[in-house]
Amino acid sequence: MSKLKTKHENATKALHALKQMLTRDHNDEAVRDSIIKRFEFTVELSWKLYKVFFEISSHKINFPKDVFREMLEYKILSSQEIEQALNMIDARNTTAHEYSESKATNLVEEIPQYIPILDKMLNYKGLLESIQ
Repeated sequence: MSKLKTKHENATKALHALKQMLTRDHNDEAVRDSIIKRFEFTVELSWKLYKVFFEISSHKINFPKDVFREMLEYKILSSQEIEQALNMIDARNTTAHEYSESKATNLVEEIPQYIPILDKMLNYKGLLESIQ
């Protein structure tokens, strides 16, 4: 199995698990923490999937925000979606570096707005064709 295909499968599984957790009671602290952790995993796996995708196209990119900017060049995401994706990276970075209950609650409320971006990334036709 190719590295790209493995990364795609892992990112897809992570997004599915995140979506499942979002259906649970967000008032439960353990559920909230699980949602945040799954969000972190999903974002990491998704941008790293595209890091590999761009490497195959001879574009070495090392940072998540640069990966998302390259997606604009490939027309994978629109400029508005890129802006939202960059906000998603900032949200993910915030959870990794500082934690407070109020920030956790706010983030769990924000996460659903990022699901369509993640879905679109994982279902991009050019990516899916590269996996075949």
